[in-house]
Amino acid sequence: MLREDLSARRSPYVRRGLSFLAYCIHGEPNSLVLSLDRASDRLRGFFRDELELPAADADKWTTEVLELGRHEFGVLVAAQRDHVGLLHRVFQEYLAAQYLSRLSLERTKAFCRDHGRKRPWHEVTVFLLQMLTRADDVDELLDLLRGSVDDVLDEPVQQILLTRLSAAAISCSRGKARALVTEAFGWIELGVWLPLRLALVREIVHGLESEHVRDLVAERITRWFPGRQHFWHDLPKAIARHANSNTVADLLVAF
Repeated sequence: MLREDLSARRSPYVRRGLSFLAYCIHGEPNSLVLSLDRASDRLRGFFRDELELPAADADKWTTEVLELGRHEFGVLVAAQRDHVGLLHRVFQEYLAAQYLSRLSLERTKAFCRDHGRKRPWHEVTVFLLQMLTRADDVDELLDLLRGSVDDVLDEPVQQILLTRLSAAAISCSRGKARALVTEAFGWIELGVWLPLRLALVREIVHGLESEHVRDLVAERITRWFPGRQHFWHDLPKAIARHANSNTVADLLVAF
């Protein structure tokens, strides 16, 4: 019954502008805010260069995104004077991933290669791979994320991301998911840094809800936790009660 024109609120230009703005904010050094002047400039460039709108339309939609985002939708907030940020970080990460999911495969691959493995971008990377639906594309991106890192100190962060992805609901092939989770088992069982191993266990248990790897994760957890024992001298008895063909190999790894 409202007579007010709601077309701007429903426009895909506004949604895409908000996604692009979230991506820009997430790429800032503080990942929190962007000045209004820079936000306006980035949005105008996005509408002109990526969406190929005339300059007048680019100015119009830039204003609409900032006005509606702040005063109608409430998703944009003024965290500082003359600055703009997202209401909650999870909105920022999700919208940034939404922007990336609309890019060409080559540009998405460049993101995974240059930024996707870095800790501040982990949630964006997970959201991105969950949004994509072509298994071949997701497999290619996973191969890039599995590539060698420049600094050995970045390897633990990379392992956490890959373990999270192995247990996540992404549209990769079954073989790729099972290969990832098998690598994670090796890091957990043979790793020398206990805090990292614990972090990987916390990630991999989510694989119990994955269609691709739930059987592998369930079987491995049974081998890792044969029983809740309070003292080490009770552990051999617990293992003996649940002995299987892998028991000897597990004991050799553990001791």
